[in-house]
Amino acid sequence: MTHGFQIDEALADGFRLIRRRPGSVFAWGVVLALPVLLSAILMIDLLMTIGLEATAENADASPQALAAMMRMQAWSMLINVVQLIGYVLIIAAICRAVLWSERAPGRFFDLRVGMDEARVAVAGLAVMAGCYGVMLVVLLLAFAFGAAFWMVSETAAVMLGVAVGLAGIVGIVWAGLRTSMIMPLSIASQDFAFVEGWRMTKGRVGMLLGLFAATFAVTFLVHVLFLIVAGLIALGVSIPFWPQLAVWAQSASSELPAFNPLVVAVAGVAAFIAITAYYGVIVAIWIAPGVSACRQMLAMQKQDETGAVALS
Repeated sequence: MTHGFQIDEALADGFRLIRRRPGSVFAWGVVLALPVLLSAILMIDLLMTIGLEATAENADASPQALAAMMRMQAWSMLINVVQLIGYVLIIAAICRAVLWSERAPGRFFDLRVGMDEARVAVAGLAVMAGCYGVMLVVLLLAFAFGAAFWMVSETAAVMLGVAVGLAGIVGIVWAGLRTSMIMPLSIASQDFAFVEGWRMTKGRVGMLLGLFAATFAVTFLVHVLFLIVAGLIALGVSIPFWPQLAVWAQSASSELPAFNPLVVAVAGVAAFIAITAYYGVIVAIWIAPGVSACRQMLAMQKQDETGAVALS
């Protein structure tokens, strides 16, 4: 029986998702961009509260500055939690959109809180806990072997520790690939599929490694293209403000130059829209290929089972 998948088909599903549901992709980008915007606002508020001079290395932090920094750290932790929740909602929505592409999206761009999201969260936490556990064991083994051979030969101890570390990295990658189908399969089967997801990837580690390497390459290419386009646009838009910036730089003033508030607002909205589109596209082309591979393997498995029943 062949339970394989096509890498090019899996990669194309991410772009098909963007073409099929551009509004949903943009909405997912908003969910991911809002925490970044809030973090930037907090940083600006912190700088305005304590001043640029307080951020210097030799500057003595005042009680007001320390309180502002602690307040920002607390808000940052809360924003990180909100961002993780957003990722869970978006991953579940992408899984549904790729697994059942013929279905119409639900309300709020298919973002909801239900059992699918719970399965994504539990599966994600389990995989993360497993990877961190393997990483801890690898570090302990590397330290133990290094300490054991240190008295015999320092060079041998270092080489052995490095070898154990590299072997551990390979093991972590292998474990990550073997567990990569647990999350989409849990949504596809509407049940936690830890064992089934592990079995699905048996004998497919090489193909999955190729898929995720190709996904990383495509994502990196899109990232670079976005940076180039955004950089060229920002360069063109900033040209009229170069004289004002030059005067401010020569004045060595700690105060920021005063720009037209309307221009600043328009530039901020445009930047937020661009960042939102970027986040939406990146999360779609990063998550969709793995889900597509799961869908293809399920389809092949169903065909094999149907064929076996027909032959019997």
